[in-house]
Amino acid sequence: MRDGTNDMATPATPATPALAWPSQESCLRFVGLPEMPQLARTNATRDTFRLAQIEARARLPRRFGWRVEGSAMTTPAQELATSWGGMVFVGESQVREVAWATLVLLAGSDRPLRLRPGSARSVDAKGGEWAVDELTAAIGSERNGSAGNGSCFPHVLGKTGWTALCPHDERVACEVAPAFTSRAHELQLISTWLRDDHPWDGRMDAVDGELACAPAVIRGEATFLSYQGSYHIGEPLDPASLPPCLRLLRGSSAGHGGGGSDGDGGHVRSHSNSSNNGGKRSARVQRLLLVANGAALHQNQACSPWRLQLPARVFAHFHRNGSRLRLPPDWQLMWQTTSGGWLPQPQPRGCDLIEIDEIVAASRRWLLETRVALSYDYTTLAAALAPLMSDGNHFVYYHAKCSAGMPHIPHMAAQLLLRTAAGRDVRFCQ
Repeated sequence: MRDGTNDMATPATPATPALAWPSQESCLRFVGLPEMPQLARTNATRDTFRLAQIEARARLPRRFGWRVEGSAMTTPAQELATSWGGMVFVGESQVREVAWATLVLLAGSDRPLRLRPGSARSVDAKGGEWAVDELTAAIGSERNGSAGNGSCFPHVLGKTGWTALCPHDERVACEVAPAFTSRAHELQLISTWLRDDHPWDGRMDAVDGELACAPAVIRGEATFLSYQGSYHIGEPLDPASLPPCLRLLRGSSAGHGGGGSDGDGGHVRSHSNSSNNGGKRSARVQRLLLVANGAALHQNQACSPWRLQLPARVFAHFHRNGSRLRLPPDWQLMWQTTSGGWLPQPQPRGCDLIEIDEIVAASRRWLLETRVALSYDYTTLAAALAPLMSDGNHFVYYHAKCSAGMPHIPHMAAQLLLRTAAGRDVRFCQ
C-alpha cells in the first residue's frame, strides 16, 4: 500500500471484506438453562411482562452457574479479545452492556481494573464509597463468579463513555478513564450525546487518545477498549475524530451528509506509514474492531428517517453506494442488531413506531447485500431470554441494582461478538 496515493478510495467489491467472512456455523449455550417463557411485542403489557419475568426467574435453578459451552469455544475469549489492538463500541445502553462485558473478558477474572489517577467520578456515583484509584471495589465479587465472569457496569464511570487500557501481562492492572473531566463536563456530555432530541455529530470523542495510542498498544503489548455513548444518530460515524493513531479520513467533517460518496472527504486512507507532520512516520494501532448499533430504540422514539437504514447511515463514511471502501486489512466493522421493546412503547408525535423486528430485518438485509460490516446476532439472544431483562430493554440496567439484573447475558453477547469477529458464524442456542 503506497502512502500519499488515493488507491484507498476505490470501492471494493462486496466479496472482499477486510477480514475473514464468518463461516463454520456453531452454537453457544448456557449449560442447563431451562426453557424460558416467550414474549411477543404485539400484545406486550406491563402485566404480561411481569408475569413472564416472575416465571422465568422461578425456572432458574438455585445458584445457577451460567456456564457457557459450545463448539465455537476452541479459543478462549480473552485470547480473542487480546488479538485486537483496540475495540471501539458506539451506541446506547445495549451496546454499553456488551462493551463492559467485553472489557471484563479482556481483563480476565482476577485482574484489577483501576480508575486512572485524577479521574473525575460520575454524578451518579452513589455514596462516594469507591476508592479513586481502585475500580475493582465498585465492580464487586460477582465478577469472579463461576462461569459468567459477569459484572454490572460501575456508576463511577458514568454512562457517557470511557476508555480502558489492558496490558497483555495479566500481572499489570487495567486502567480505565471516563470521558468526562469534571461533573460539569459530564452533564454537558449527557446533554449532547445522550438526548433523543439532540442529533449527535458522529464524533467519537470518548476515545481517550492517551490510552488508545499508548506505546504498549502500538507495540502490540496491550489492548484498549472504548465506549462512546450515543442515543441519537444525526451524522455518520466520523473516523477522523479518532485519535491520530487510529485516523483513516482527511478532515474532521469529511463527507458529512453525503454518505461518503462525494468529494475527497469520502476517501478512506491509511495513515499507517506516514503522518501529516512533515512526512514523518506515524505509528498506527494494528487490528481495530469498531462496533455500533445505531441506537435503534431511541431512533424509533425520535421518528428518525434512518430507522430502516441504520447501518447504511452509521457507516456512511465506510461505503459508497453500498460498496465497501477499502480499509486497512486489519480493521473490522461490526453491527450489533437491536432488541428490547418488550414493554408498551410511548407513541411518538408525528409518526408511527416501526416494529423492532422490521428494523432488525432491514439492517440484516443491507449488511448481507453489501458486506460493509459483519453482524453478530444479539437479537436472537435477547429475544430468547427477554423475560430475564430488568425493564424490557436491558439485562443490566444502569439505574437498577446489580442484583436485579443478569450480567452473565451481556457476557454471552460479548462471546458471540468476539467469535463472530474472528470469522465464526456463531449463534445463541437454547
